[in-house]
Amino acid sequence: MADILIATLPSVAVTDDEIECARRYIDDAAFKRIEKLLKLKSPDERLRRNILDAVSVFRRHPDPASRDRRALKALRGYIRKVHQHLLELRNLLPGSVRYSEVQSNFLLAILAEAKKSKRHFEGRDYLTFKEKLDTIERMAEKFMAMERVAPASRHGAAILLIRRLAEIFREATKNDPRQHIRSNRYKDTYQGTFFQMADDVLRRVGHKQSNAARGRMICTTLQKHYGPRKKNVSRRI
Repeated sequence: MADILIATLPSVAVTDDEIECARRYIDDAAFKRIEKLLKLKSPDERLRRNILDAVSVFRRHPDPASRDRRALKALRGYIRKVHQHLLELRNLLPGSVRYSEVQSNFLLAILAEAKKSKRHFEGRDYLTFKEKLDTIERMAEKFMAMERVAPASRHGAAILLIRRLAEIFREATKNDPRQHIRSNRYKDTYQGTFFQMADDVLRRVGHKQSNAARGRMICTTLQKHYGPRKKNVSRRI
């Protein structure tokens, strides 16, 4: 789901106002720490602009899945009402648990009147109508039983930001970011130059995670983006 959400995000073209807003999150002191971490001469204007661009794009949709969750919630509410109406309509038909002959005859009379302009309402018309009604009702039930948007999907924009930071890191240092993130044997503590850079930026833009969750997400993102890291260069804390 996250990859689908990422594909819907806007292009990286940003405005001057967005850049200025991004500076409130990544200020001069933060840039100096990143440049020192990467062993770059300060100020590195290209690095700074690239990071500001990436942060600006992230800030447009920090939680892209939230829109989908709100839309899905509203749609479920509508489908629930439709489903209730379908049940009430089906209960008017012969053979239902709460079948009422008077109500059923009234419904069939309406259907017959609707078909009068073309031809007489026949038995097979009723069966076709009931079959379609049952199909729609089952579809409504299936939709309402769908799982909500996966919680991990809310990280869609953060994953895009990590990918961009990895490219920025690679361009600035000529190093593979996969070789600059490592964990202890229990994978509950992560560190490394790229991890520190990405973690610092993500925290500053308001994306909160534990060290372990952040590390796992970064490792998974890098693996999907660049492929698996070679085993002979894997390192532990």
